[in-house]
Amino acid sequence: MKFPAADSEPAPLSAHRNNGAAFLAAALMLAACGDKLREADRIDSAQTPVQTVDDMFAVQTENGMVKQRMESPRMERYDLDTAGVEFFPIGVTVYGYNEDGLLETMITAKQGRHVTPKNSRTSNETWSAFGNVQVCNLIKQETMLTDTIYWDRDKAEIYTDCYVQ
Repeated sequence: MKFPAADSEPAPLSAHRNNGAAFLAAALMLAACGDKLREADRIDSAQTPVQTVDDMFAVQTENGMVKQRMESPRMERYDLDTAGVEFFPIGVTVYGYNEDGLLETMITAKQGRHVTPKNSRTSNETWSAFGNVQVCNLIKQETMLTDTIYWDRDKAEIYTDCYVQ
């Protein structure tokens, strides 16, 4: 490090003020960041989505044919220790197509959830729809109303434990 000569002039007062201002700004920034770090430690990752999609639209195809279509005003994806969860908090509509490509089934609900367990030998993937659930078979012209339905993908089974109209 080079020291100024003994007979050199002292630095102007304005230089000391600038250094003091820089030190004060750095101290304030560190103090402000300290609060944010404590706030980040309080965030519960199980309650905070890792992804949010507005106006979600998804299409599932097989051999060039549409098998399923899904729409939701909002999807929230959560990455939990044991499972990945997609939550549809403000409604979901699922359209199912038959092997001829005709729209066969329409399911609407106020909310929905898709759960894919981690570290499972089978997928155990489950879907649930709840809140004013309406299942319409458009080809047979049949309608079912209930509060909750479940779909177990491994068992290829749709079921409910609620009253059905």
